[in-house]
Amino acid sequence: MGTAVRPAKTSPGSWDAFADVDAFVDAVLAELEAMAKDGSRPMRSGPKPPLDGAALRKAVMAIWCVCFCGMQWRAIGQLCEIPFSTLYGLFARWTRLGLWRRLLERLRRRWRLACGDAPEPSAVVIDSRSCRSAPSCFERGIDGGKKIRGIKINVAVDKYGIPLAIDVSPANRHDTKAIVPVLRTLAAGGFDGAALGDLGYRGQRLAEAGQALGIHVEAIARGRDGRFVPAWHLLGGTAQGSAGVSPWNGCGGGRTLVRLAQPLPAVEHHLRALEGPPRRLHCDRVHLHPLAAPEASRYQGSMRLISTNSFSALIIHLHVTQAISFQRLVRLMAEVFGVTISEGAIANILARAQAPLIAAVQPLAQAVRTSPVVGSDETSARVGGKTWWQWVLLSSTAIYHVIADTRAAGVVTDFLSGVQPEVWA
Repeated sequence: MGTAVRPAKTSPGSWDAFADVDAFVDAVLAELEAMAKDGSRPMRSGPKPPLDGAALRKAVMAIWCVCFCGMQWRAIGQLCEIPFSTLYGLFARWTRLGLWRRLLERLRRRWRLACGDAPEPSAVVIDSRSCRSAPSCFERGIDGGKKIRGIKINVAVDKYGIPLAIDVSPANRHDTKAIVPVLRTLAAGGFDGAALGDLGYRGQRLAEAGQALGIHVEAIARGRDGRFVPAWHLLGGTAQGSAGVSPWNGCGGGRTLVRLAQPLPAVEHHLRALEGPPRRLHCDRVHLHPLAAPEASRYQGSMRLISTNSFSALIIHLHVTQAISFQRLVRLMAEVFGVTISEGAIANILARAQAPLIAAVQPLAQAVRTSPVVGSDETSARVGGKTWWQWVLLSSTAIYHVIADTRAAGVVTDFLSGVQPEVWA
């Protein structure tokens, strides 16, 4: 019996990220040139000349691959033939000089002008979100209401959802205190309008802190007549205001913040139901790039499966080592390598590789067992939403990993299978 699955979508999406790479590179180069002219990008002298021309474009595209595809600096350095230290140095220096913030500000202004609005917003929406985090990334806290140990991301956006200011704080810090650095960033950028938030932003202390910065913090209930109203909808209609008229005055003596220019659309729930009887997960066909000649082809029923060892190795490397998801792998194969493949086919490739990989690591395990000196260590790992432990056992010639649900010494004893090394560290 086959497993009932939901067929994966392989058609192109409504937007194509890979088609926008050239536009992103051109925007970065234009902004770098503007920064060099206004003096915000000082040119430093060094033993090597700075990158320019095609090499600079390649470096910008490599940085985009790291940020969008989640690749490692060393991996992208090998692919683009630019030292990873050079790539990371450019990324860190441009971040310190504010290149990405300048790009976001320019994009935000152009988008608002294209939508018929003023380049600067008259009101913003503030909110926060608690996220789990590693102990080494930032100071952590426990959000008692959401049962989350980690950090809290505080953000201010305009009515189009474009971020204006972002700050990170421990998760146990109250919203009224954690949002103050965001308000300072808004005030430093010249914003002096209203900041809309939920009822968690009530309090005299926050109101006074906002007034000192020239920002009116308004806590509102996210509901009207029993229906949920997103805060950004409240920024439409009369919220733009006019000269001499405050958009926050009540209407007819009431406390209405703004009046909507048009009724809110009904909320639609988009559920992708599985139509028809359960079907087997299969790949109808795989179109390989002309440069990747198939090494073997076989027939299974009415399906013709074409694959190559190098293609399977690439899929395994990108998913396991680079942590690229199935959805992004489908787009990556289609846009970069010209290969049409479904998420189910990727799952089958990984499943077929399990047995050969297990057989391949047995010599490594034996090399560790027979070594006179064996070192071991463990660290926590999440498996199925639970805490397990990843054990690393190594010798001078091999390294072997074990995932276990315990950190007891019995894991090492079971691995050694009665072999007693001279030294166990």
